Amino acid sequence: MEKIKEEVKLIVSSSDTVELKLDRLNNLLSTLKPLDHTKEMLFVCDAAIICANDAGKPHMVAQFCLIKVKAEISQTSFYIKDIKDLTLPPGWFAPALKVTKARQAECEKRVQEIWTNTQKYIDVGFAYLNKNPLIGAAGYCQTMAGEIYASYYLQLKLYHFGSGRPWNSKLSNYRIISFLGVDNFLLLDRKSRKKITSVRKISLKCFKEAKKYYTEIRAWRFLADCYLSLGLEHHSFNSPIRSKIAFYRAEKLIKKYKIIDLEARLESMRKLPLIGSTKD
Repeated sequence: MEKIKEEVKLIVSSSDTVELKLDRLNNLLSTLKPLDHTKEMLFVCDAAIICANDAGKPHMVAQFCLIKVKAEISQTSFYIKDIKDLTLPPGWFAPALKVTKARQAECEKRVQEIWTNTQKYIDVGFAYLNKNPLIGAAGYCQTMAGEIYASYYLQLKLYHFGSGRPWNSKLSNYRIISFLGVDNFLLLDRKSRKKITSVRKISLKCFKEAKKYYTEIRAWRFLADCYLSLGLEHHSFNSPIRSKIAFYRAEKLIKKYKIIDLEARLESMRKLPLIGSTKD
């Protein structure tokens, strides 16, 4: 963390132009991974947001807000896992024998804080974007929002796991149940199902908007990447046919416009199993 702080300090205090500073901060972010370097990413994003705001570039403030959200929400699954480990035994049919209430309360509080911050920074990001709604930036922000809401969907599903009838748990493990999309019905209560369904719809709406923007400016590389991300999210939603269609459309764009840097990502998508989330 200290090394990142020093590097950010050097970038911000340098005599470079604002554009170059933002490029350097963005390059620094590209070397960090949300799951492994969350605090570092949040620190770099905060510096980039201040820098972009001072430079009068609201569309860049928006993009860094969304990157910050994606980094922070990645940590929620760890807290939810701890909550489930503390409250659900392997068989699920009885309360756990030893419950560390303090740890459970701490995890619950942290989960709610992150989810609150998630929506807050998404709203802030799009408020800044509306000040200078460049089409490319809008496409990027919508893609990021789609990915964030998809992560939120999976986290909610894990968080509310067990709110349905316990005896349905084994039945929901069958692949055909996931393929038919009724696993949520078996595992979650009505209120939880309604919530995650609304989040999934928001995610897909964001991707739809992103595709529209990229098509409008003929940004084929970004459109292909958007289709790959959409295919991955459909896969996470247990929608294998829609997932395959999205990958197929991405493949057509990659081949037609010779987008070499996306070929490896496309190949990794082809290796995904028919059913199952890659983000659990």
